Amino acid sequence: MKYRILESHITFLEEKLTEVAVLWKDGSSVRATYCSLHFKAGHQNLTLNDTLSPELLQKVAGGGSYLNDEQKKKCFPGKRNWSK
Repeated sequence: MKYRILESHITFLEEKLTEVAVLWKDGSSVRATYCSLHFKAGHQNLTLNDTLSPELLQKVAGGGSYLNDEQKKKCFPGKRNWSK
């Protein structure tokens, strides 16, 4: 499945990706998922070798963990039609 990516929030530390959050559209709703270097079973995780690419953003949208309300406000401020 190809996700319609609206926006992304990327965090680097010493030129390495540490977290990627993606805002994507699902029908009329907007969803937000993320991946980080911290292992989370059952979800997409980043590795030290990952590089920023459209393919990585698609993987984050499809397999990342959903952001909680505080993470959404931090990464994607503004009013959105969030899905639960």
